[in-house]
Amino acid sequence: MKKITVTDIINVEKIKKWESGDTIVISAGTGKGKSHFIKNRLAVFASSKNKKILFLIHRSRTVGQFRAEIEREGKSHIVDVRTYQSLEAKLRKNEKIDFSEYAYIVSDEFHYFLSDSAFNKFTDMSLRAILDTNTAVKIFMSATGDDTLKHIENIEKVNIKEKYSISSNYDYINSINFYNNVDTLKELMYKWIENGEKALIFIQSDSKAYDLYREFEEYSVFNCSKNNKDYYRYVDEEKIEEILSNEKFENQFLITTTAMDAGVNIIDLELHNIVVDINNTGSLIQAVGRKRIQNSNDTVNLYVKNIIDKELNLMKGNLGNRIKMAKFLKDNGDKKFIEEYYRSNDNSGIIYLDSDFTLRINKLMYNNTLISMLENSCMKNKGKNGYAKFILEKFDKENEEVVLLESKKRKRSLKEYLEKLFEDKVVILAARDRKDLIEKINNRADGKRLRSEKSINAALEELNIPYRVTKFETSRIINGKKKNFDAAWKIEKIVTY
Repeated sequence: MKKITVTDIINVEKIKKWESGDTIVISAGTGKGKSHFIKNRLAVFASSKNKKILFLIHRSRTVGQFRAEIEREGKSHIVDVRTYQSLEAKLRKNEKIDFSEYAYIVSDEFHYFLSDSAFNKFTDMSLRAILDTNTAVKIFMSATGDDTLKHIENIEKVNIKEKYSISSNYDYINSINFYNNVDTLKELMYKWIENGEKALIFIQSDSKAYDLYREFEEYSVFNCSKNNKDYYRYVDEEKIEEILSNEKFENQFLITTTAMDAGVNIIDLELHNIVVDINNTGSLIQAVGRKRIQNSNDTVNLYVKNIIDKELNLMKGNLGNRIKMAKFLKDNGDKKFIEEYYRSNDNSGIIYLDSDFTLRINKLMYNNTLISMLENSCMKNKGKNGYAKFILEKFDKENEEVVLLESKKRKRSLKEYLEKLFEDKVVILAARDRKDLIEKINNRADGKRLRSEKSINAALEELNIPYRVTKFETSRIINGKKKNFDAAWKIEKIVTY
């Protein structure tokens, strides 16, 4: 069956109907040919009309790659490639952005405006400049732009002329596994080294990404943002340029921050492992999409850093605090805000003082926080392992069981321990002798370790381990005297048919 791409659903006749000032949205999964459509069909049409395209990208790494492709194809006179940040740098200096030479403004990976607002307080400036332009057709493209589109429609009140959509397909993902700590990831990496397997590893934290690289330096290449003053000096620029050019890395591991979470293609039939330690759901999906699937045998095992239920509660509080001051300003106005928060700073950056000395709210940052709070609530409402269940749904795997690698390892270890007790016919006579077994099973409620036969068996049943504790009466000759034990324990194996 032929894979449907953007070029299949948008022909020249549809392009001809677009007029200056129109807003067009293309929602299509990674690898669905969004950029190919711009570089080919739209660029050819624009050239025939002697018109130009401004192509905006949110990661500086991708600019060079895209420009090189445009130059190779002899289209650099048609397509001008820039970053959103280059626009924002001018706007921050009160310089006017002149879009008049372009017939089309393409906002690639336009989820950038919302997702990056969490740490870039100027994304609203570039978005506003683009939306205010009426001399060009404005095209917004992304695989994960739904929330940003809602913001553009509902908050910015923009009328969308046309929406084109191709749904994502995640059948190529063999399994999704979750891990809680970096030691588990390291164990995986040592296993992959032994087996000669490759892995693409995304780590949100620059320092954590670098620390991991240092431990596996012999097998890895490291990448982070050019703007990172602390860690960019450890980036082998020549190797990274080769990766961008060849769309493949030769080392076993490519360890990168979110500097490569979008716009980069990795085509490698030997790459079957992707690790993602990124909190933002959209960025997580974008990172996974960096591998371009070539055929039905080109599959992936995905490993996601888990967010445990307790952390979700902490995140909820942090998000509430982040938006607290802005919400008060929104609800009560400047005067009451100044009375309430006299000499207080809004560390979130959501509130800012405009050039006319008016307190304003960065709507993108505000909305991004609200969306994060909503996602947090959805995760919590799913009960135990809520984050993992939420991620499984995002990849259309909601009917699959949550696989926690630490639990899997613990289960295997516990099963081996019980198997030995069973085979050795070990009998635990007194309550004081049960400590090791109770600690191994480690079943807890309200922070307390449960010690009863019933609670231990419930834990073994939940873990689907085919052993149970049985209580029985027995006696032993101790120091020449017979002693009765009316609640001794032994391990029995559950036989299933």
